[in-house]
Order: sequence, then structure tokens, then C-alpha cells
Amino acid sequence: MNLNYSFLVFSLILFNSSICFGQTPIQTELCKSLRPAGLIQHDAAISGGLKKIALSKESWSAIHKQRACLKAYSQGFPGGEDAFLHANSTALKSDLDNLTELFRREQSSVSAMPDSEYESRLTVLSEHISGKADTDRSLTNDDRVTLRIYKIRNGWDKNQVLLWGNMWYIRTLYKEGKYEAAAQQADAVRKVFNTRVAPIQVWDDAEENTYFSTQALANIIATLGYRAGATLVKSDPQKSKILVQNFAADRDALVPIFPEAGGDPTEQIRAAYCH
Repeated sequence: MNLNYSFLVFSLILFNSSICFGQTPIQTELCKSLRPAGLIQHDAAISGGLKKIALSKESWSAIHKQRACLKAYSQGFPGGEDAFLHANSTALKSDLDNLTELFRREQSSVSAMPDSEYESRLTVLSEHISGKADTDRSLTNDDRVTLRIYKIRNGWDKNQVLLWGNMWYIRTLYKEGKYEAAAQQADAVRKVFNTRVAPIQVWDDAEENTYFSTQALANIIATLGYRAGATLVKSDPQKSKILVQNFAADRDALVPIFPEAGGDPTEQIRAAYCH
């Protein structure tokens, strides 16, 4: 083998090293585009471009009536907010199923509680309904069901409320290390509620106080699903490629809600495919 030929072979090996010994050119470009260090300014521009507004009193009143937040959702959970914050995924799923059934019954005019009992309980719970009560620890489980019925009858948005509950449930599954269950639930929510990732144009006082819009919740759930999925596909090149490609396509829309989904998951998701 002459020296010129040897140099040519060596040059070709170096030029194609990403193919022979690592990543394909397409994989290299995709992985380079998701390097966290290169996304700092990009992400800052997205977050900086998000319109932040202060809500009027009327808008706040409407959102308070229609949406769940941490306090409003957990008030109906057995044991209240403190129990909710420390609940495991099994307890959260059971409560979510009960709330789903409560919506179904109330919206089909087959109430879970006779009107006479409901009205009687409302009188006792007036301070909790108005928000004047200092604590909800003294409430019985029947009281909590009554408060949820009251919210449903007075305009609670079924999709927003159940997306909120699913968001917390999936978040807890992930924290417990139940990654497959978290990814499956995120996918099931997407299909059942027909959600899709889309940019959030406005971030207002309600979002800051966990009264997340349905789009914000859809984006948070999608991010949690990607994060859980990344732990499952590391050994499957094709599945990891699809997951990372989909995440890359959705990422700009997800950036504003990363703080609500446990932080930026880019490095973890990128690592599933980019070796």
C-alpha cells in the first residue's frame, strides 16, 4: 500500500468517523441542536417574549369559578391539602377516578348526593365556599364531596380540572420511579382529552398561582411524558430517535412551562439518543 493511498484511506475514516464510530450526520445535527449550553439565549428569548399580564377583577373571578388550582383541587381530596401533597400515586389515582365519576354523574343529572342533603351541607360549609375559613382540616370526606359538587354545579371546567388532576398524578408517578406508568398515562391523557402541544401566548396571574390553563396543562403533561419516556428507550435506537425528534419539534412551545414540570429535561431526553 503506497503512502498516498494510505493517507486517502485515513482521511476518509476521519471524515466519516461519525458514521463508522458513533453518530450519523442526521443524528449529529439533531444532537447538536439540543445541546443545553447552546440553548440558553434561545430559551431566554422565548421566555422573554411571553406576554405577562395582570388580570382584571372580573377575569380573576371567572377563572376562580372555572379552574382548579392546587388549593381548590386538594380541598376535595380526603384529608385536604396536606394529605394531597404527601399522597402516593395509588391514592391520587383513586381520587381522580372518583372525581371523574362525580363529573359524569353531575353532568348526567344523576347526582351523587340528594338535593336536601346537599343544601343542608352547603349551609354548614358557607365559610369554606367563600374562602373565609382558615383551614379545611376539620372537613369530613362527605364535606369534601359536597364542595366538589358545588364547584361542578357552579362552572368548574371538566377538562381543565381533570387535566390538573392528571398532571399531578403523572408528576407523582415519575417521582416514584414508575416511568412506564407515567409515560403511558401521559399518552392516554393526550388521546382522551385530544390535547396537543402548542405555544402559550400569555402567562398571567392565574398561571402563577397554579390556575393553569388547559394548554399549559397539556404542555406540562407532554413534558412529563417526554421525561419519563427518555428513561424507557435508551436501549432502543429507533424509539429513542423518534422520541428525541418529537421533543425537538415541540421544545420551543414547552420552554415556558419547564419550571412547572420539574425543570428543563433536554439533557436527560437528549442522552437517550445522543451518545
